[in-house]
Amino acid sequence: MDSREFVQAYARKPVEEPTPEANSVDTFNDAQKYADVFAVLLHDALSGTTDDESGIAAQTALANYPQFIGHGLRVLDTQLYNNGDDESLAKLNEINFHWLNYAMLPMWELLLRGKTPVNPEERKAAIRFSQDMLAYDGCFQYFYRDKLAGADSGYRYFGEEMYGIRNTHEGRLHERDAAIALLDIARNDESIIVLPSPGSFEHAQSKSTNADFIVIDTKNNKTVGVQVKSRVLPEHIEQYDTERIVFIDGSVDLGNSRFLRTSHKSSNKRQVSWAGILSADHMKGLQTQGRHTTLLTQMYPLKNIVQTQINAKIRLGKLKVNRRGISSVIEDRIRAKL
Repeated sequence: MDSREFVQAYARKPVEEPTPEANSVDTFNDAQKYADVFAVLLHDALSGTTDDESGIAAQTALANYPQFIGHGLRVLDTQLYNNGDDESLAKLNEINFHWLNYAMLPMWELLLRGKTPVNPEERKAAIRFSQDMLAYDGCFQYFYRDKLAGADSGYRYFGEEMYGIRNTHEGRLHERDAAIALLDIARNDESIIVLPSPGSFEHAQSKSTNADFIVIDTKNNKTVGVQVKSRVLPEHIEQYDTERIVFIDGSVDLGNSRFLRTSHKSSNKRQVSWAGILSADHMKGLQTQGRHTTLLTQMYPLKNIVQTQINAKIRLGKLKVNRRGISSVIEDRIRAKL
């Protein structure tokens, strides 16, 4: 769909400058304000309009964004997980945008550069770094779940009392894996930009146009939204504007399911959602030496990266991931709508 037509379904919200704090209430408000900043940037880019006042406010907000991620958001994330009530879990789903977004900031830089040429190798390196960050953080969520899902914990992860946290945890990991797969497409096509959906794009005026990601074909000025579900059901397709939105099925398209024992009362295994497989597989193949050494080494000690890589290999075991096949299926679906 033409980008100008696509963006008409979404509101352009005014920019309010966030004031990062490490307290839970203010930090969540700031998270929403930061999301609105990115929503305005995206709306203006797709509609071909500019606003000097919003641009200045956005620059100010973005200068504080890394501080907000590293301190306020991390504290908030932990608090919401520990609370575990429905309201907290809903907020966890909402702030997942920022964890994806921080890793994918190079995509915003490409969007804001417009037609300015970019060195192809530098572009690929930036996208690899985004994927590395998504996988590295995703693995810690993957490992955390393992502790709750095994016999030692009494298979607590699959219990009724964990239903809300389980759905939230799986949903966040499915989105992280989807981001890695979508970035594969952008890495191989210089005209493609992939962004996590901010603010009014994720929570649209009409639920039928809600998107988790936005894929932009800058060469042909086309845009499509992507909605990620643990399992895509017929009613989902009926509820959404399928001219604007395509689906990624976490269990089918991403291969995020496994047959596991879920109760100490029975040795039978059943198929369950098991998101994060793509993150672990990407981590397993990370390069820690040589020409394409991961830029994660500039952020974390090498021994931590290697240990995470080893843990990912152990947990995946003999499981094979068809990375190229996954990206190919998703790319065909997206290009059919661009």
